[in-house]
Amino acid sequence: MKPSQPPPKVSRRDFLKISAAAGVTAAGVHLLDTYAPWLDYDQQVVTTVRPLAKEAVMPERMQDLVRYATLAANGHNTQPWKFAIRGTAIEIHPDTSRELKVVAWFIKPPKHLYN
Repeated sequence: MKPSQPPPKVSRRDFLKISAAAGVTAAGVHLLDTYAPWLDYDQQVVTTVRPLAKEAVMPERMQDLVRYATLAANGHNTQPWKFAIRGTAIEIHPDTSRELKVVAWFIKPPKHLYN
């Protein structure tokens, strides 16, 4: 019969690693449980999306439209555009300071659209 082997010993370093991982996990669970916006999804939607006011004057409605347009998703979520409200029109201009050079080198907007 084989002699039984003693259980493997846990070194101090391994114990500290396991303790730190358990502490980080416990803190993460607490934060997700306390501050999780998806637990009250309907309330978050109400605070994020508000309908355009029917009684609002045109410039206020246009500002709301621009606000919603800035929330629109695009490639890499950079929103490389600027808006200008002129009278009853909303102009869209490229914001070259926000374009990603790594991605945008092959996506050059036609200059005639912005002149």
